Amino acid sequence: MLNEERKKTKNNIKHTNFEKMRFNEKAIIFDMDGTLVDNIRYHEESWLIFLKEHGIDMEPANFAAQNHGTMDEMIIRFFGEDVSGDRVQELGLKKEETYQSLYQKHIREVNGLTPFLQKLVKRILRQALRRWEFLQASILF
Repeated sequence: MLNEERKKTKNNIKHTNFEKMRFNEKAIIFDMDGTLVDNIRYHEESWLIFLKEHGIDMEPANFAAQNHGTMDEMIIRFFGEDVSGDRVQELGLKKEETYQSLYQKHIREVNGLTPFLQKLVKRILRQALRRWEFLQASILF
């Protein structure tokens, strides 16, 4: 369905090069979609399928311009301001079911994630060991 759009999108996306990242932070917070797992195109495709099932036929380029905000905000954007909160929740669950059925067989991490996490763990362990050694040295004196 989105093969042509996927090729265009795939070629235009710059993926983070995790190998070159430096760490000076005390905490790291990860976003999931597109950061840890390579799933953005499945979200887009599931939205288009979901919308079409509800009588809203949309071109991928038109959808891309409206693909922002929370699930609830997007449901309201596509279905109108007069949709009840319960209906927004119901539609959101249906959209997620569509996404999960599409992505389930294709789950994979973004390129370079495993080496990045391994590097992160090693750094955290080194810092913890240095702190432990400092504490031991402080206690002995």
